[in-house]
Amino acid sequence: MKPEKYLSNRITANIMRISIPILLLSIIIVLPAAASNWGNLEIGIGAVMPEGTFRHYSSDGFTGTVKIVFTPFTSRTIGFVGSLTGNLFEQETDERFINDYGFVELRTTHFSVNGNFGIRMQTERNVFRPYGEITGGLYSFNITTSLEDEHGNSLEDRTKESQLLMGYNVSGGAALWFWRNVGLDFNIKYDNVFDLKQSIGAGQTALFNSHFTSIYFGLQLAFDSTLD
Repeated sequence: MKPEKYLSNRITANIMRISIPILLLSIIIVLPAAASNWGNLEIGIGAVMPEGTFRHYSSDGFTGTVKIVFTPFTSRTIGFVGSLTGNLFEQETDERFINDYGFVELRTTHFSVNGNFGIRMQTERNVFRPYGEITGGLYSFNITTSLEDEHGNSLEDRTKESQLLMGYNVSGGAALWFWRNVGLDFNIKYDNVFDLKQSIGAGQTALFNSHFTSIYFGLQLAFDSTLD
């Protein structure tokens, strides 16, 4: 790679790395203030499943998310949502061989953190309140390939790689408000992240959009007890 191109790529990567904490900090600072009178906090954990090409390089994993929703309009049916989500995928490869440690296997771990902002459509506040969302943002992928012995103990990290990518998600769910300020939340979400690079050996990489679906359960906590 030419020095000029290498320097350009490094500058671009550094700019992107700086952008994601700025975005997340904006969500943390701005949204609670805006939502203090009109919205709710949501926390959920569940399972995440890779789809399409991503399925070849990863297996089912775990997801956790924190959202802040605010509805500044009188109808309370259109609102804005900011979220911070973490996903962990792991996959054991079929490659098993003998080295100084005995029988060893390769394991690939994908850990992603994404900050998203978008729009929510929902029904009027009731015991049962369905909603739908579409959001976009930045996804930080950290990929580690490691060696494990036959008992599943990690021996050494083989490769580590970080990527900062653009993506979006669409989701739908429902809240059950059995209490005045606390509701149970169920959500199904589909993410599409652009241009994930995955090493396929011999110095080659695959480039594809990573699709994954997540299902999680959690809580919704209202900021304002007077919400109807």
